[in-house]
Amino acid sequence: MKKSFKHIATCALACALSLTALAACGNKNASGEAADNASSQADTATAGKNASDENATYVSQLDIEKYIDIKDYKDMEVTVSSYDVSDEMVDYYFTQQVSSLAPSVSSEKYITDRAVANGDLISLDFAGYKDGVAFDGGTAEGYTLLIGSHSFIDGFEDGLIGVNPGESVDLNLTFPENYGQADLAGADVVFTCKVNGIIPEEEVVALFNVTSGTAATEGFDGMKATLKSLIEKSYESQYQSELENAIAEKLQEMAEFKEEFPNSIIIKYQDNAREVLQQYADMYQTDIDTLASQMLGITADQFIQDNSYNQLKIDAALAYIAAKEGIEIDDKTLADRIDSYITESGIDPESEELKNLDPLDYRDSFIAGDAMEYLKSVVKVNK
Repeated sequence: MKKSFKHIATCALACALSLTALAACGNKNASGEAADNASSQADTATAGKNASDENATYVSQLDIEKYIDIKDYKDMEVTVSSYDVSDEMVDYYFTQQVSSLAPSVSSEKYITDRAVANGDLISLDFAGYKDGVAFDGGTAEGYTLLIGSHSFIDGFEDGLIGVNPGESVDLNLTFPENYGQADLAGADVVFTCKVNGIIPEEEVVALFNVTSGTAATEGFDGMKATLKSLIEKSYESQYQSELENAIAEKLQEMAEFKEEFPNSIIIKYQDNAREVLQQYADMYQTDIDTLASQMLGITADQFIQDNSYNQLKIDAALAYIAAKEGIEIDDKTLADRIDSYITESGIDPESEELKNLDPLDYRDSFIAGDAMEYLKSVVKVNK
């Protein structure tokens, strides 16, 4: 099953509030304290695994097979949509990018000493007339048009080739019979156009490089190649996210939960859910009850209860897979991985999250991630 490139992926707030994300940590680049903190506390993680189930607050502290059983997980099948990055898609996003960036180029940099050619990006004034009367939506000033993009009706862009900046031209054209605006469908019209100038592509590409944070790109062809790479990375990330969600859902379907989790760990997950919900409420300058009601259609308490318990079941299922497959993280590896994470995260080294760093948070997250990567390597994916 394949999705059109015009499909816009949306993410519900409940998805954004996933509890599996690593807690924010500090930036070692600014201070070595983050790595020191991780290393000094890592040895407490193993000791935490010996805590009794009754007082457990992390799945890594549980005798996990006492609570859950998942048979035949290696035979799991999931269905995930695939995404094709076609030339049509790249052209579409390229035209969108060019149109949004070009108005930022100063008119003083326009090329004015040659005629318009196919592939040029131009600044254009135009007015459309039907029976001598200007029609709605047919007039614009300083409009950015890429010649050859087929953004206008047949004949419009071709009619501008050979026109010099500063010149005006009348284009006698006919709207297609199936045009969406009934009063213009099949109508003969005249577009009076003035080319203001040709916008240098290197100026647009330079803006693109800055806004996209990419390495130097040369020309529109290079910009298209970079865009294609960015789109592929974005779609691959989206595919991996949907694959992980599908696996998590399938795990819950396949899992047999044999015993209720300790109340201590249920409360911990609820506290985590409430904290994250509060962060989003603060972001939207509201309270958690209003946020949950307006964006999720349920009460905050219901969201916290449902979301936290579902997340606990997913984490427990991944912990079960990790135990079965011998996926472990020793203290040194844990310290190294925390060190790498905080170095890459760019978080303020003075943040409260760093000061309150708990290695068990990271151990559980890393093990769950490793278990998910294992499942992604063995499950059958139907597309």
